[in-house]
Amino acid sequence: MKIEIKHYWSGVVLFSAEVGNLKLNWYLRSADLTGTVNLKGAFMDGEPLKHATPEESISNLDKVREIVLDNEAKLNMGMWHKDSGWVERSCADEAVCGTSHCLAGWLQVCSTDKNIRALDTHLAGIISAPVAAKMFFRDAPTVLTWLREKKYADEAKDYA
Repeated sequence: MKIEIKHYWSGVVLFSAEVGNLKLNWYLRSADLTGTVNLKGAFMDGEPLKHATPEESISNLDKVREIVLDNEAKLNMGMWHKDSGWVERSCADEAVCGTSHCLAGWLQVCSTDKNIRALDTHLAGIISAPVAAKMFFRDAPTVLTWLREKKYADEAKDYA
């Protein structure tokens, strides 16, 4: 498996390595990744986070699609979560209340896995639907079109 760390804005590869089966999770919530990388506050454990399969990704995105296409105001691509109350509520509860989330936020909210719900939202979204990661910093109309046209269903097979 090839691992690359790319610069967030430019996409320039900062680090690249070929590894076997990597079995570590890296939690970077407290890490400073600007300028010179400082991994103080990051930690690893021995339990791997399993990315969703293409079928699981499609199922996860189908749930989000149903919620946000029913009420487009529920998709706010300007923030992960409107408030922190979602932690105590289920996906069904969130779908009927007035809260909004971004695409990654909805993927996290709709996860029943307590580990995914505890992650940084961006990482939770990637784990829940790797195919959706490219949409996390797009505008709402673009994301809504992607969901409405269910483009993720065809794209997900590339993430097997």
